[in-house]
Amino acid sequence: MDRKLAELKDTVRELLQNLSKRIDDLAGVCDDTGDIDAERLVNLFEDLHSLAEGINILKNYYSSIDMTEFREKIDMMEKAMEEQDMILLSDIMKYELRDLLGFWEKCLAS
Repeated sequence: MDRKLAELKDTVRELLQNLSKRIDDLAGVCDDTGDIDAERLVNLFEDLHSLAEGINILKNYYSSIDMTEFREKIDMMEKAMEEQDMILLSDIMKYELRDLLGFWEKCLAS
């Protein structure tokens, strides 16, 4: 693996860890208040977009990384937001998206 690719991998792993922590924070607030901070949610989606760009490059080197599953999770989140179901959104982030991000982090650790 060349140096640039190794740097991208390290950056993506760091972003995955950061996103997982932020998902925990956002979902925790939602569990407590029934609402999600819109600005933090926008920032999360922006970073998920950045993650997708990095993962899209790395998936060529890691066969177990599946962008289709990621897109499905994002679609589920968007639908929950359209329906203004913040509890469902929180659950998707905690139990669907976060698990996928954790799996990707393990894949990249090898």
